[in-house]
Amino acid sequence: MFESINKGKARTLAVSAIVRFENTTLLHASMLVDNTSQLYDMQKDYAADLAKEVIQLVNETDAAVDEHHTDQLLIYMALASGMSQMRVVKPISLHTKTMLALLRMYREDLVINCHKGDKSVLI
Repeated sequence: MFESINKGKARTLAVSAIVRFENTTLLHASMLVDNTSQLYDMQKDYAADLAKEVIQLVNETDAAVDEHHTDQLLIYMALASGMSQMRVVKPISLHTKTMLALLRMYREDLVINCHKGDKSVLI
């Protein structure tokens, strides 16, 4: 199977996982592995690497949003009426810092607070 896949033109492997918790919460995680000519090393288990990353996220943070989605959700929070908040992983990503700066520039009336906790940041 790996040989036939490796003969294609793709040079990136996408590994994706969806974890369903008992309380109906879903957690999606994915990773891209570049340079597929080296991907099919049978000693490397990319799914196990992704699982370790998900377990670390769940066990070591109380955040509801990962670093890849925070900046995108900030736009909807800024457009919503009333107060919005979300708990995100720390440290805050550069994309998130940039989005916070842009929102402050375009919406001078917008109040944005970031409260750093032990395991996450409340925005």
